[in-house]
Amino acid sequence: MKISNDILVPDYLVSLLIGKSGKIIRSIMNKSGSMITFQKEVNIDLIQYNDEFKINTVQGVMGRVCNIKGTPQQNSMALQLISEMIIKLETSLNGIRKEN
Repeated sequence: MKISNDILVPDYLVSLLIGKSGKIIRSIMNKSGSMITFQKEVNIDLIQYNDEFKINTVQGVMGRVCNIKGTPQQNSMALQLISEMIIKLETSLNGIRKEN
């Protein structure tokens, strides 16, 4: 049985999460078995990930809804992989920002 889950991704991370020519997001789809698509940019109020993959509130962040379709197990794996990648990208970007 296939289901659909959504996760909110900050707009500035979407292209990094997708990767050059879709390499990163395709890898996540291949590993998880889920189909992943992004909707158009929206203004969201719930975005920011901590080390436990929970969402904290941030007001007025521009972001994109990432839709994940697959079995519950596939979607769970995709959500985990996406969350881990977002944390990795945020950590990397924070390091770059501190150096400037």
